[in-house]
Amino acid sequence: MNNLFSRLLAIFICCVSLTGCIGSSVAAAIPTVVAAVTDASAVLNLVQSAVNVWFARNPDDTEQAKINELIQRSWAGIRAANLALQGAENLSQEDYDRAMSDFRNAYGELQVLLQKKGILSGSRGTLLSMDGGEKESVEIAPPMALSLKVD
Repeated sequence: MNNLFSRLLAIFICCVSLTGCIGSSVAAAIPTVVAAVTDASAVLNLVQSAVNVWFARNPDDTEQAKINELIQRSWAGIRAANLALQGAENLSQEDYDRAMSDFRNAYGELQVLLQKKGILSGSRGTLLSMDGGEKESVEIAPPMALSLKVD
């Protein structure tokens, strides 16, 4: 999945740098958008790792399938946003928000399910990698793609 994302991002950057096919407002926002997409990817990788550890210790195929589907929908949202932003002549906040809406929706649903299951807790998002006795956890900030301002 990460390899596919890297390729899509490389194609986007090549298109922008070689053809000059986008306006200056898009060009100015590219580093910020790339950083937001990279951050969202890192968060999804961290979530997937914690989910794998959690379910290795707490098997529940049905719940794991639901969570994995939301993770995959989040990845699909990132890919869709990347494709939507490739041909942009100008990049407004509305354009960015529209492009990221699938990711935001899927990630929001994922957060709710992870909190309900006890895998994610706290307002900043502490991922618990096991339950009972001693708990291992890692705190993650929400992906910056959720609140990025491009204007």
